[in-house]
Amino acid sequence: MINLRVFITTTEDENSVAVTQVKSIFKSDGKVKVSFQCRDDDCLKSILEDPVIRCDDYVIVCKDSSVSTMRSQELMKIIAHIIENEEFDVLYLANWLDYCEKQCNRRILTTTGLALVDTYNPHGMQCLMLTPSGRTKVLEMYSELDLSDKYLQISEHLNRYVRHNKLKALTFQPCPISFDVSRAITPIDYMKLRPCADPPGVVKPDCPGGNNGFFIFIVIGIIVTILIFTLIKFGTYLSNHYDGLVKSNINYLV
Repeated sequence: MINLRVFITTTEDENSVAVTQVKSIFKSDGKVKVSFQCRDDDCLKSILEDPVIRCDDYVIVCKDSSVSTMRSQELMKIIAHIIENEEFDVLYLANWLDYCEKQCNRRILTTTGLALVDTYNPHGMQCLMLTPSGRTKVLEMYSELDLSDKYLQISEHLNRYVRHNKLKALTFQPCPISFDVSRAITPIDYMKLRPCADPPGVVKPDCPGGNNGFFIFIVIGIIVTILIFTLIKFGTYLSNHYDGLVKSNINYLV
């Protein structure tokens, strides 16, 4: 039996809609026994040091703004399969702004195309699972942080440890859990909906297609200016020609 301890970080009541929604994502089945605990802080260190955690427990830390369209029964089977067949430290159930082009070792998990991949640039603390070895490594990471490091978000420390191969990280394509966009408050929250970051070296315009529109506007402006200038010149020519004819006729009559 796999013991899975789910910590839900929330400032709401344990029976609130948000907390209940997260609990519905993880349900015990024949292979996985799930227990829940709510925390009003998201300090990963204090969560991992909670005395209720046993040495063989797998720990999921999930924010109350997490949602999933996958059935709990299917997700729990996938989690059990990964625990039994993969070697890893941290599993990102939600992930954003990853270098998707660098994800590798893709293995299909379901008939719908859900895949498990090795990741090297994961971001976010929306929802992740730590193995017993992963918990030990993360707590060691905290002991190595200097004063300047502590001003960075813990998600950035985890990202750095993954990039430096100090943590073995896995994630999904696509992720089964995501940020609830209805809870977005700042523009940064909407970045959590982007699974992939732009590859290094790729430069995009501030507004997609904006440069093309500006170029077309300039060309049209130049064409209109030429037409106006031509019409003015042609009108001047006609006016001068008409005046010449009038003067000739007047002289003829005189």
